[in-house]
Amino acid sequence: MRVKRLEIQGFKSFKDKTVIHFDHGITGIVGPNGCGKSNIVDAFFWVMGEQSYKHMRGSGSDDLIFNGSSKYSPLGLAEATMVLETDAVDTENAPSGATASDVPLHLKTKEISVTRRLYRGGEGEYFVNGVPARLKDIQELFMDTGVGAKGYSVIEQGQIGKIVNAKPEDRRLLVEEAAGIAKYKARKKESLRKMEATQANLSRLNDIIAEIERTLGSLERQAQKARQYKRYKEELLDKEMTWGRRKIQVLRQRLESFGTRKESLEQELTGLRAELQVAENSIEIDRVEQLTDTKAAETLQAQIQQLSDELTRERSALELSQRRQNDLATQRETLEHEQRELQTNITLEQERLQVRDNEAAEAAIQYDSASFTAQEMDETVRNKRQEAETARREHDRNKRELMSGISRASDLTSKGASLASRIESAETQIERLNQQLETQAAKVESTREETERTRLAADELRTRREALRGEFQGHTALVKEQEHKLRALEQERDASNRQLTQLRSKLESLEELAAAHEGFGDASKAALDWARENGHEQRLVALADVLEVTPGYESAMEGWLEGRLEH
Repeated sequence: MRVKRLEIQGFKSFKDKTVIHFDHGITGIVGPNGCGKSNIVDAFFWVMGEQSYKHMRGSGSDDLIFNGSSKYSPLGLAEATMVLETDAVDTENAPSGATASDVPLHLKTKEISVTRRLYRGGEGEYFVNGVPARLKDIQELFMDTGVGAKGYSVIEQGQIGKIVNAKPEDRRLLVEEAAGIAKYKARKKESLRKMEATQANLSRLNDIIAEIERTLGSLERQAQKARQYKRYKEELLDKEMTWGRRKIQVLRQRLESFGTRKESLEQELTGLRAELQVAENSIEIDRVEQLTDTKAAETLQAQIQQLSDELTRERSALELSQRRQNDLATQRETLEHEQRELQTNITLEQERLQVRDNEAAEAAIQYDSASFTAQEMDETVRNKRQEAETARREHDRNKRELMSGISRASDLTSKGASLASRIESAETQIERLNQQLETQAAKVESTREETERTRLAADELRTRREALRGEFQGHTALVKEQEHKLRALEQERDASNRQLTQLRSKLESLEELAAAHEGFGDASKAALDWARENGHEQRLVALADVLEVTPGYESAMEGWLEGRLEH
């Protein structure tokens, strides 16, 4: 094998695609330091599968890709292709006993191109003659040729010193590589590794076989149970089909009875709905009447409340008059007591009366003035007492005026005429209050009679309302009872409909099974299918379809006939 050319693009300092031809003879590459001579050697190592970035004077994959400059932008990949020229195809030099697949690639073709490509993301690819390959394929390609990333054919700077100073073990590797046996030692190592893996797989296989043998007995028992279950399942299907045919007739009869019952329930439901409508109309009428009575009762209640308020006011006025009468009676007793005391004083002072005649004349004038003032006060008291709302305030004011008059009259205590006039005025006022009391009592009596009549009317309305309420509650209870019955009938109807639907579904399923002659043997099924297809369904039927068994003897007939039911 001989290097023919090297194509580099994007690898280290090679931005553009560069092709280096190695012609026959000696080829040298010269140039100043830093022009990239060592990068060509690194490209050789890299394309032959070198994995150490340190060996290629780098620290990572990014150092192998052109990183750009002040004039050029970085590239996204690095690629190197080494084209090797081999001798003519020579199959005679192939090892004895080797097959066509064991013949090295350099003995099959005259030119081999090995390409390695690296992307900036870290992904790498290998190609041999344009076909994607593995790193292992590249290493095997150069293994027995003396060429490779670790081979002796590429001697770099310091390599001779390493070979001279190498240990015997390292020299042995070089000798084996030169002799072409390193490839077979690698294959031997790989084969031994595969044999160890195969031995481990065999051990695992033996364990699995032993485990399967342990579970084989239980699996056999399970299979036997499964076969027995299948047989029982077929027998059960046959019995279910026989039972289903008999059940179809019973279900049809029940279906007819349910249909009849459904019609009767629907008729009863219609009648109950009509009764419910009538009851609702009656309830609505009673409700309107009750509303009218309620309004009348509210009106009467308002009147009663008004009369009660008036009665309360009259009672308050009566109590006020009674209190005034008591006060006047007390005043009358006080005045009578004073009159007695004054009468005594008058008796004592009669002797002095002659001496004071002049004073009596003046006292007469004062008496006339006091009488006129008393009459004015009486008139004022009568006017103020006619107002019921301001009676108390008028009473207090009149009382103060009366006390003032009494105070002034006390100055004339020696004058019996003024005291007599005061007594007569008090008696007149008492009589007037008695008359007012009688008037108020009469008014209270009439109000009480009116209140009694109103109470009787209210009691009558209340009694009528209670009766209407009882009647309404009775109608409501009846309506609730009818609604409850209606709901019960609707629930019963729904249940009947559900049961009817289930029976219909089951009947359809059984009819489908019966139409398909499910459970019959193949011969009976074929005969019945032929009869159905040729219009002989009435002439050719199964024994199970024409038997009518008395209820209670089905099991006995089924046990006696068994498989003959499908004949």
